[in-house]
Amino acid sequence: MQKVLSMHRIRCWLLAFGFVWMALWALAGSLLGYRLQEDLLAGGTPWLESLTRELLRSTHAHMNAMSMVCMIVGLACPMLARAVPFSWIKGTAAALPACIVLFGLGLTLEAMDPPRPGHLSLGALLAAFGGSVFIGVTLFLGAAFVRAAQRQP
Repeated sequence: MQKVLSMHRIRCWLLAFGFVWMALWALAGSLLGYRLQEDLLAGGTPWLESLTRELLRSTHAHMNAMSMVCMIVGLACPMLARAVPFSWIKGTAAALPACIVLFGLGLTLEAMDPPRPGHLSLGALLAAFGGSVFIGVTLFLGAAFVRAAQRQP
């Protein structure tokens, strides 16, 4: 019974994180759109063609896509329970939001202080670490779902 309650909490946590994170980045996208509109109306183009704008657009898109991954994992947790130990699901439920936040923070820091040749920024390090962990977690999840598919219902 305890495992069922914990699974329910994990699912709710992943879904809540996904929806809240997506809402925050939708707001960031709205602010980005407002800034774009203001520059267009003012006849300015430097910001429109800037690396900062492109990095912010990329961050907005990545964060929304990663939010959806988090929500899908939350919905699919019962299938994972058939393939991997419960402790692995708990670890995944902790690692997934953490790496998404680190990746988003890193990309945002990079956008505010765009990279320069020969200079490794904190933003680049955070984005690389968070992105690498995210890739590892999604590969693990893919393998776990393959394993779940091979088991009898």
